[in-house]
Amino acid sequence: MLTAYQMLGRIAALLVLVQAGTIGYSSFAHGNETASKIHEVTGMMALPVVLVVMLVLAFLAKSSVSIKYGAALVLLVIVQIGLGSMGAKMYWLGALHGVIALVIFGAAAMAAVMAGREAKAPQAGV
Repeated sequence: MLTAYQMLGRIAALLVLVQAGTIGYSSFAHGNETASKIHEVTGMMALPVVLVVMLVLAFLAKSSVSIKYGAALVLLVIVQIGLGSMGAKMYWLGALHGVIALVIFGAAAMAAVMAGREAKAPQAGV
């Protein structure tokens, strides 16, 4: 289960990169609708689903470190969605949206690394 968690952590980090790339493209392409839609779908659907599945796997694996990362990532994405929704009206929240994206990327990558370490560690009492 930790291996699946690790892979989903990597996928989550990749999804954040896709979001950054598509919104950057949209900005430089003067509001490209396709890129904006990819950014929206990735952030509002794909990433939250991946993170909720990660959290469920962490609970099933009974891994306290993975549970902490999973819960933090779900909370960060909830905040991120709120910032993205309100950022159109309050631009400073839009700026925070970009900063939180970096935090989510780092946390997802770190969750994958920590799960990999835990999966390789010898199990106590087994």
